[in-house]
Amino acid sequence: MSTYSPFITHRFICVLPGKDANEAMNIANCLRQAILSLAIPHAYSSTHSHLTASMGIATTTPEQPLSPDDLLNKADQQLYHAKRRGRNRIEIHERPA
Repeated sequence: MSTYSPFITHRFICVLPGKDANEAMNIANCLRQAILSLAIPHAYSSTHSHLTASMGIATTTPEQPLSPDDLLNKADQQLYHAKRRGRNRIEIHERPA
């Protein structure tokens, strides 16, 4: 069961148990496209005329565990990378193989 929850005023967390990085990226892309398709005007943005979504993804596995705090921090770091790289994009924390 996926969970969506407000995290900070303008941020949300999406927990996707049992989903790998590719599945998480596909879900994030669907969400990003759905938000774009709403064409909500964003008068206060200096980068886009309509509301967009920047997302950061981090994953954990039993073989390469991360604590909840570390997982959240990795996702937050990726969110900031997405914003710095132009917004309206998704960045994922690459885990070592």
